[in-house]
Amino acid sequence: MSKEEIDNLVKEAEKYKAEDEKAKESIEAKNQFESYVYSVKSSIGDEKLKDQFTAEEKTSVTAAVEAAEAWLREHDKASKEEYDAEKKKIEDLFNPIMTRVYAATGGQGMPGGMSGGMTGGMPGGFPGGMPGGFPGGMPGGAPGSGNGGSAPTVDEVD
Repeated sequence: MSKEEIDNLVKEAEKYKAEDEKAKESIEAKNQFESYVYSVKSSIGDEKLKDQFTAEEKTSVTAAVEAAEAWLREHDKASKEEYDAEKKKIEDLFNPIMTRVYAATGGQGMPGGMSGGMTGGMPGGFPGGMPGGFPGGMPGGAPGSGNGGSAPTVDEVD
């Protein structure tokens, strides 16, 4: 092969790499959106939570889920930005409702090891971590983590 042919192949590979990256991002965004819609739908029907939603909330969230499912069927090849924008619409509706439900139930049936549960955590979660988070972990580490914590160990309880 000549140097020119090799250069053309490298340029072509770079071109396809960028296209492949965009396709990958789009597929990941679609999967996240579909997962979020499923999670919202499951939460509304969850036996432990369904009584916490008002009739208006159930109606509006169910309509939003149905609209999102229809949009997904009609936009199989959308861009990452389009999937993200549609996901944000349903997050903006549902997250405040779940925050209220979480507060009303005292965390019962919610993520974080509480009883019952929404498997996989709160729909939409906290992309990029909890706002304000705990970079590097909780101050002083977890109790009993070998850093002088005062929590009893299994040996001490026996």
